[in-house]
Amino acid sequence: MTRILIADDAPVDAALLQAVCVAEGYEVTVVGDGAAAVAAFERTGADLVLLDASMPVVDGFTAATRIRAALGRRWIPIVLVSAGDDSTSVVRGLEAGADDFLGKPFDPNVLRAKLRVLARASQEQETVERFRAWKAHESAMASAVLEHIVEPFRDADPAVRQRTRAATEFSGDLVLARRADEDTSYVLVADAVGHGLAATICVLPLVRVFATMTARKLPLTTIVEEMNQQLRDMLPTGYYVAACVLTIDHARARVAAWNGGLPPALLVTQGTIVAELPSRHPPLGVLAADDLDTAVDALQASPGNHLLLYSDGLNEACNAAGEAFGNDRLRAALRAASSSAEPDAELDAVLAALRAFTGDIAPHDDVTVVAAAIG
Repeated sequence: MTRILIADDAPVDAALLQAVCVAEGYEVTVVGDGAAAVAAFERTGADLVLLDASMPVVDGFTAATRIRAALGRRWIPIVLVSAGDDSTSVVRGLEAGADDFLGKPFDPNVLRAKLRVLARASQEQETVERFRAWKAHESAMASAVLEHIVEPFRDADPAVRQRTRAATEFSGDLVLARRADEDTSYVLVADAVGHGLAATICVLPLVRVFATMTARKLPLTTIVEEMNQQLRDMLPTGYYVAACVLTIDHARARVAAWNGGLPPALLVTQGTIVAELPSRHPPLGVLAADDLDTAVDALQASPGNHLLLYSDGLNEACNAAGEAFGNDRLRAALRAASSSAEPDAELDAVLAALRAFTGDIAPHDDVTVVAAAIG
């Protein structure tokens, strides 16, 4: 049953309001001033509040403000009842937190109509709040499951460091790393189309393929073929995953990479980009097995070099003027961090430069940056 709180210092008006509300089947609480209204609301709550604008102790405007503050993120309708309906009073009431005005003397038919509309709005808001709570619970459970799946690979290779800034609660970017033996690292950086939970689900099939095949030290071509086939089998049409899969031979300082749709992997030394591994293939899940090219690019590095990989959410991030962060700002951030040999410091410098550039603009896509040491 909808609960209505009435605050009016005029007994006759309070009785009339109460009579209409009770006749409509609402549960009613009546108090005589604004302070009592705030106290009653904090004590028992209500689904709808009717406040006389001119009351002793605390007036209706102040009571509306205090009740609205007590609600926090929750919403219920608050109606100010006033003998004056001039624009100044209306504006003051709306600014105080009221949602509607009812003039005195009031027409019972108008009051009944307002109550029905506002009670329905209050009930719909409760439905929204229940859905929000359910969604938060489901999201927390999904996050825990996803974390359990990915966590074994997060710090599995000390040579690989990462930073991720998700556009929503869930990220469609994925970083997996494994030190297969003393001299060999496998790394996957993936970016599913879109963002949010749907994008996260798109990258999950890659986890099992990466886990099983890198444990067997299979070649990149085989891993890429299986990843592509898994996505083709599991994802709906129109969904795909940009990815860079690579191996690092630390003893020989050699890198082999298959890049399908990600920005170039950068070979960096002391803040300077000395080589790139560009994307030469479409994203995983786009082409059928017969059309897939699994050829890899090889790169000879030097001990002490490292690879920088990132999703397109980094260079495509925009500021308030609509300008993209771009490659030039990325290079400048790398140069600024050149005095530090620590990959973590470099990653932090890149994200700090991004935050300084975008300011308060929320990211429209997930941002991932990865540093993989060589040698």
